[in-house]
Amino acid sequence: MATTRTGTAGRSGDRTWVAILLVVAFVGAGSAWSALRIQDHLTARSRAALRAAGIPVAVRYDGRDAVLSGAVGGRDQATAAVAVVAGVGGTRRVRSGLATGPVEPPAVAPGVGSALALTSSGPASSGPSSAAADSPPRGLSRGSVLFAVGDATLSAAARAYLDGVALFLAGHPAVRVAIQGHSDADGPGEPNVVISRRRAEVVAGYLVGRHVESNRLDVQALGATDPVASNDSPQGRAANRRVDLVADEGAR
Repeated sequence: MATTRTGTAGRSGDRTWVAILLVVAFVGAGSAWSALRIQDHLTARSRAALRAAGIPVAVRYDGRDAVLSGAVGGRDQATAAVAVVAGVGGTRRVRSGLATGPVEPPAVAPGVGSALALTSSGPASSGPSSAAADSPPRGLSRGSVLFAVGDATLSAAARAYLDGVALFLAGHPAVRVAIQGHSDADGPGEPNVVISRRRAEVVAGYLVGRHVESNRLDVQALGATDPVASNDSPQGRAANRRVDLVADEGAR
């Protein structure tokens, strides 16, 4: 009788261990599936951001770490590619395996210079303007590049605006630009400074991808210290999640 009870207890213990192992395997499989979905999502967003920036390089993810490969036109464009991918929300770090060499600069679409407001602090003009690439700079419009909460990805409108900035700067090689990243006031100060820097770096990276020399761009991270609207409303916070481009008014 004692032998029978021992055998029954042993079988019960075996079933318990099998159940535990099945639960562990199920949880592990779920975690692996979730990790793969995150990788796929980050890869798709990074590829879209690189295409939007006009930088034809490959990107893959190992967890949340991005790996770049391919060839670019020079060190500035390699730096721009890293900045673009680093600006994709969720990316932890970027490793570059990019080779550098001469490439043909991309053509600039006709009329994109009209996206640049040279003498106004209001919204950029949407109408055609032959003076966009010729007028001396007195400043670039503030708040023209806006971002979603916790994100540093350029919208289509932001890319169109920056195409106009690049066209203007191509015609004014002496002009330098301060690229000032901002955030809203939600959360503690240090993360706001970090996201504001990522936003400024993404804008700088886009311009470098449009063949603006990186030594003409001064990236600044101001966090939530310089709001243009109240942070007490969603609309005000949205206006503060921005990058301002300010030209050196001494350059002509």
